[in-house]
Amino acid sequence: MYNSIQHFIEFGTKKIEKRIREFIQEKKDLADLVLGLQEELNALGRDII
Repeated sequence: MYNSIQHFIEFGTKKIEKRIREFIQEKKDLADLVLGLQEELNALGRDII
């Protein structure tokens, strides 16, 4: 459990911040943000498992 939390803090938060930053800078559609976050979170979940 500790390792998965640590992995999320090290990698997940950076990827989520990057997606949100891209969304704000490029003024994309909200659906693009949701799909991008979903993609990153699914990949993060696979990495943890």
